[in-house]
Amino acid sequence: MGAGPTGVALIQNRGWTVGVLANQNWSYAGDSNRPDVNQTFVQPFVSYTTKDAWTFTVDTESTFDWVNHQWSVPINVEMPNSSNLALSPSNSKPASAIGPTTPTRGRTTWAHGSMSSSCSPLGSETNRN
Repeated sequence: MGAGPTGVALIQNRGWTVGVLANQNWSYAGDSNRPDVNQTFVQPFVSYTTKDAWTFTVDTESTFDWVNHQWSVPINVEMPNSSNLALSPSNSKPASAIGPTTPTRGRTTWAHGSMSSSCSPLGSETNRN
């Protein structure tokens, strides 16, 4: 089992959002056969949202393992869009990520994906008197 502090700081101005999310996780209980955990996670991010509801985001989900002295620093690029499709809210998000070369992994890796979602009403509203 692990625990630790988490914090976020951001500013928003004229479509821009700039900030950082960070946390620290230490193991403190659990099976003694499991390795100790001492990790720092830092996610700086920058995004811009257009008037057409397109958002362009770049962030990194950096993790440092203090036990094994290893960094993981993938870089993510996302372009989500929110809209009303047939009067129902929907969202789509193509995304790409790059995992830079590290001493343990040895080579740069790429990942690509997409996501879409929509909401539909389950019933009609009724007027109560």
